[in-house]
Amino acid sequence: GEGEGEEEEEEATVYKRKKGGYVKRPVDDRDRLPYELTDVTPPERRLGTYRLAPNLGCGDMVTTSEDAFVVKRVSYRYAYRAGRYRMVGKGANVVKAGRFGIEKALGRLLPKPGREGDGDPDSRPDR
Repeated sequence: GEGEGEEEEEEATVYKRKKGGYVKRPVDDRDRLPYELTDVTPPERRLGTYRLAPNLGCGDMVTTSEDAFVVKRVSYRYAYRAGRYRMVGKGANVVKAGRFGIEKALGRLLPKPGREGDGDPDSRPDR
């Protein structure tokens, strides 16, 4: 039928991690472009296309009909058209909200690289 290759955009809600900033009017239609959400928890899977807030950032929470996710990485795709680069697509890598908390807690348990006393003999000062 008509529009077989075109996917339907789904609804999702964004909860901002922090407030602030200013509004800058973009020169192209980047605010109207939908985000392609990908759950990066192995095995990686595509969640779908969602129209989200144009200022989506890392740490923001996105709720879909399926689950709640935390944004780990946002990417933008550009194409060179008519003498300038224009945004043609947006993507966001997300993890489930529960897993994000677990990863953060485990990250605090690991020693930070490059610190004294982390067990690395090369990091000790010469005597």
